[in-house]
Amino acid sequence: YRVTLQRVLEHGVEGLKLHPLHVVRGTRLANQWRHGEYRPLALDDYVDIAAGLVERTPSSVTFHRLTATASPQLLLAPGWCARKWDVLNRITAELAARRGGPSRTGGLRSHCGT
Repeated sequence: YRVTLQRVLEHGVEGLKLHPLHVVRGTRLANQWRHGEYRPLALDDYVDIAAGLVERTPSSVTFHRLTATASPQLLLAPGWCARKWDVLNRITAELAARRGGPSRTGGLRSHCGT
């Protein structure tokens, strides 16, 4: 993901959106997940990746989204995607822990469907 971030930043973007891959009903991915052929990211792994991306991104670039949710009727996995604010709080806490203080944003704010 670090190489991908660097390539995106080289294009001069002003904003980024992060979105975990959702397993939703009625999809090929749902079938693969049911058969053990796909395993979604654990929350700790997603938090680590998201915090790493935020750290490596210039402060001039806005994060419009750091996670996403899906309808409970559709979402099969990962279950943590149903708890958006828990995920955002975990990312904020991870950034603060890495820096020994507040994150570069001073905390995450709801913006464009965070």
